[in-house]
Amino acid sequence: MKAQGAVAELLTNPHGDVDGFRLKDDTEVKFPPHLGAELEAIVKPGELVRIDGRKHITPKGDVHLHADRIEVVATGTTIERHPPMPGGPGGPRREPQQESSRPREFDDLQRTQDEILRELRDLRKLLENGAS
Repeated sequence: MKAQGAVAELLTNPHGDVDGFRLKDDTEVKFPPHLGAELEAIVKPGELVRIDGRKHITPKGDVHLHADRIEVVATGTTIERHPPMPGGPGGPRREPQQESSRPREFDDLQRTQDEILRELRDLRKLLENGAS
């Protein structure tokens, strides 16, 4: 996805880190907060910028542009998202191991029930064989 427009304002996350900007057409552009100081150094409100990135829809339904590359048109200065390090911030993460949603007591109860059913089948076979 590509976009171009004038920067209306810089945006910050709840920790106070610059993590993007809003264009005057209300397009919200996001950039990694660990690169916020670099972004703030080259992008100023009112400047015309070109953005290459990916469309992202938040759980609330808001649409953002996750920028991979931002260029300030007047100066030609660019900033790029650095390739993430595996397992590092912004990198691929392993999914946490899912704990069973069932309580352990349920598993214990299931094993006990299986043992009782097995014993009942064995008793039934004994009774059927003994009655013949």
